[in-house]
Amino acid sequence: MEHKSEDTRAVVARYIRRRWKRPAQVAGGLAVATVLVGFLPFRAKPQPKYSLTPGERVLAGQVESLKSQAVGSPFGGSVVAIAVKPGQKVQQGQLLFKMDPRPFKDALAVAKSARHEAAVALIETKAARHKELATLEAEAATIKGMLMSAQSGAQPVQDPYAGEGETDFEAQPVTQDPDQVYALQTRLSELRSHIEDRKRNWTPMLQVAAEQLRASEREVKRIGMLLAQVERRSPMSGIVTAVNAEPGSGVAAYSPVIRVDDPSGYRVVTLVDQRLREQLKPGAPVPVLKPNEAGVGKLEKIVPGRDEELFQYYVYVKPSEPAVLKPGQSVEVKVTPGSAMASN
Repeated sequence: MEHKSEDTRAVVARYIRRRWKRPAQVAGGLAVATVLVGFLPFRAKPQPKYSLTPGERVLAGQVESLKSQAVGSPFGGSVVAIAVKPGQKVQQGQLLFKMDPRPFKDALAVAKSARHEAAVALIETKAARHKELATLEAEAATIKGMLMSAQSGAQPVQDPYAGEGETDFEAQPVTQDPDQVYALQTRLSELRSHIEDRKRNWTPMLQVAAEQLRASEREVKRIGMLLAQVERRSPMSGIVTAVNAEPGSGVAAYSPVIRVDDPSGYRVVTLVDQRLREQLKPGAPVPVLKPNEAGVGKLEKIVPGRDEELFQYYVYVKPSEPAVLKPGQSVEVKVTPGSAMASN
């Protein structure tokens, strides 16, 4: 059998009439009822703040910003200057605050010194490689010349009749020595193999020196970029809605220091149930109420809720005068279902 919920006071009154008949008992019963009613949970009807016509409802809403940027620092440090204050209009690229650049100037000097040392080390490594390989190549060329002479059976000797300062040579026939040819061939082969080994040995040393130079160049570039960001500027035009630091205070990396909002992106958001949602249409005018002031907005969109708001809907109202509002501000939206239909 279905039980209908009754008013708490009516239940208590009926209970008193059945239980006590005489006046004294009724009086005592009323005293007991008073105590019972005091402990029984019931909610008093809230008194409306505004005069409402039949069918009108006032819904709690909050101002949200769809165009907002929280500006922080890519590194932790100390704030040396704040260039704006809450409520101030700013343009894109305008200075908001400045971080202490001194730690990065010192780090940049150290990084540049390390880069110079790495560049010198690479040059010296290349020079040492070139010197060693050139010496070996010269030795190999000498042996190769001796081998060619031994194989041809002639030995180059200086012309005794050449004039002073002349370097003419002429080949003198000699008997070919097989043992000498073999020894020269062996020596030349070993030397060529040694040259290739030395080239392979020099390769990783050159790579290490080159990588050290590249790493030092990356560090110089990184610190230079950080140094260039000590002055934090506004990414867009708008209004400063929050300043979370002051000169001399320390901030962590990427923590929001100043918030900039574009009032054109302000929306009043409220929550409605399924029955009221069916009576609302985007495009309808909606009054937006704030303490001691009333404005007008336009119902922009209705978005289904999720999880605990699964059967409820978020209503977005675009205010006609967004500049008088602030993100996070609590306002009220007055909805008249009959008039909240978009006109065709």
